[in-house]
Amino acid sequence: MDDVNQKKKMILLGIVCVGVLAVVITIVLVVLQINEAAKLKVQVGNVVYKTKETQLQDSETGRIYTQTSIIIDKQKNSLPFSIVTPEGNEYLNIKTFAEQICGYVYNKGLYGGIPDESADKCHIVSKGEKVSFSKNSNDLIKFLSAGAKYDGELAYRENSQEYNKNEEDEEILTVDSLNGAPAVIQFQDMLYASPDAIAKGFNMQLYKQDNTYMLYPLETMVETYSQALSAGGYKLTTNFKNQRALYEGLAVCDENGKYCVVEFTDGQSYQKVISSRYDSIEYIQSIGCFMTGVSAGGTQQSSSTPLQFGMNSPEDGSVIIPAEYDFLKLIDAKNNLYLTKRNDRYGVVGIQDGKSTEIIDTIYQQIGLDSVEEYANQNITNKYILDDYAIVTKKNGRFGIYSKDGYNLMNPRYQQFGCPNPSELLKKANGSNVTANPTLLIPVKENFNLVVFQDRNFFGLLDIKTGSIVVQAYYTAIYSAQSNGRTQYIFHRVIDSGEEQLVTLDELKASRNFANYLNNHSGEEQSKEDLQKQSDKENAKMEKEDAAMPEDEGEEEQNEEDEGNEEEYEN
Repeated sequence: MDDVNQKKKMILLGIVCVGVLAVVITIVLVVLQINEAAKLKVQVGNVVYKTKETQLQDSETGRIYTQTSIIIDKQKNSLPFSIVTPEGNEYLNIKTFAEQICGYVYNKGLYGGIPDESADKCHIVSKGEKVSFSKNSNDLIKFLSAGAKYDGELAYRENSQEYNKNEEDEEILTVDSLNGAPAVIQFQDMLYASPDAIAKGFNMQLYKQDNTYMLYPLETMVETYSQALSAGGYKLTTNFKNQRALYEGLAVCDENGKYCVVEFTDGQSYQKVISSRYDSIEYIQSIGCFMTGVSAGGTQQSSSTPLQFGMNSPEDGSVIIPAEYDFLKLIDAKNNLYLTKRNDRYGVVGIQDGKSTEIIDTIYQQIGLDSVEEYANQNITNKYILDDYAIVTKKNGRFGIYSKDGYNLMNPRYQQFGCPNPSELLKKANGSNVTANPTLLIPVKENFNLVVFQDRNFFGLLDIKTGSIVVQAYYTAIYSAQSNGRTQYIFHRVIDSGEEQLVTLDELKASRNFANYLNNHSGEEQSKEDLQKQSDKENAKMEKEDAAMPEDEGEEEQNEEDEGNEEEYEN
């Protein structure tokens, strides 16, 4: 009997132990589930990524960062998704967003110019643009792909002679600092950007919902919003340039052959913010506004019908630039400057605080240089803005400059800025085949460049901020060449005896006049008072010149003078 009781006790004890163990296992599983549910998740469409956290120490500073990685396969391989700095600022991994989240191409170095493999810079390539990010910078540089086919609301681009299909539209997007810190940082040889920089750079929506990071790449938004708009009688734009507005919840649409902008309040609900009255609408991402075009005759007969262009705000549809220009184009995104055209003459309009100001009257034969393709070796891409300071003007076949805030620094008086064909000039002078790089800017001090100019077929150097000629125009060519891994700037001339003379920049800087100028100037801007005086003086000169000689006659006379100087040079 005792043995039976003993067995019963043992069985009962076993049952209790199993029960306790089951309870413990259940509690553990519940805790694990709660912990797993509390972990951050990343959702892209129907794909949900689990994450893991790691504490990492910066080898240089010793500071501790929290890294979150997404688990990308069953083998639990992971990619860095974000880091949180010791100050609590969150940054997202640019490479992971490009390659894993969006399916784009990620490259080291900036896009354009001289190839660069620096790890502190990168650019991504999507189906419609290239976007550059730089460490410690709040500026994103975008280049819309050249050769894009435009239709619908942008069909006028296909027929406009003002657009070069081989040129890439450049935009600079400035992103807010992250609690005083830069929008892009580098950690352990990888680049990270603030959520705002990622949204603007990738044209995507992203936000946190409870413990899930919701990500909507542009391609996903196009599909989702197209369906919602179609149900309301709208057709979403097919142009990538305008599709980018979706990241702000704005959609360019076709409504019965006219174009409008609607704003989404959620994934399905929306309201019209720019009415359906336009024949063209173009999204300007750098300021979040829309360039609008209406038919000059009131009715657009075809995509080749001339349009009049202006600018509207999506906040209330208000007019920023009246639709009175034959052409309107962004030429400086950082300063919101736009090229204008009216009656075959060009000018510049600026936008500040939602209001437009005419920076340069629409009276010039051309705004900008003829081309800057020759100066790719100097990483120069903007033909309108010289040394990030001056706007180039052209009248009577001659070039001059305005400051970006509208001061006339120099009436058009020079043949051109830059020496675009030095090899050709040297061959003409001495028959030699020399590798000579075209040169527009010459650095003479830190943050101080002089500009090469041509006058009477000879070249010199100019300080565009003061309008001073630093080196007179008596060189047959000014160019750069590589020597022992260093860029040398060389000035070539033929002296009276017919002998050639080569002078380096270092030798010129040692000359008395050049040295004195550099001792007294560091590339600083003039005061507003001095700029106004100089502008008034130049404008008065121009009025006299215009009164004395019509523009067409002035250009013809300048061309004859250049040809005479060319014959003198050849002789």
